[in-house]
Amino acid sequence: MPDHAIAHVEGVVTDPSMRFIRRREAARYLKDKYGFGASRTLVKGVVTGDTPVFHKAGRIVLYTREALDAWALAKISGPLKSSSEAAAASRRPAGPHSPPPRACRSLGVGARDREGEWSPSP
Repeated sequence: MPDHAIAHVEGVVTDPSMRFIRRREAARYLKDKYGFGASRTLVKGVVTGDTPVFHKAGRIVLYTREALDAWALAKISGPLKSSSEAAAASRRPAGPHSPPPRACRSLGVGARDREGEWSPSP
């Protein structure tokens, strides 16, 4: 097992050299190193799943710097030349139940039917 890995025995951390930091310090670390990250963002992320990997000690959420670094780097895009590139890169493909694009609605296209085909608006 690599030195930086956390060994678990029945859900208990057994690596005594692992340093955990609390939410406020984690937010300060992210802000200082990457220029973004707030305590409230981390609070919300624990609920929504958009958070660095964390551990708990009772009610207290704990992070490692390695987990914070991995999360922050995953949030940062590659080089862009315009904000429209960023918007296109962040769009997800439409699912079968997503609303039609605005251009389709203006052409009288409604929702998708059970087979996934677009049906006309009423």
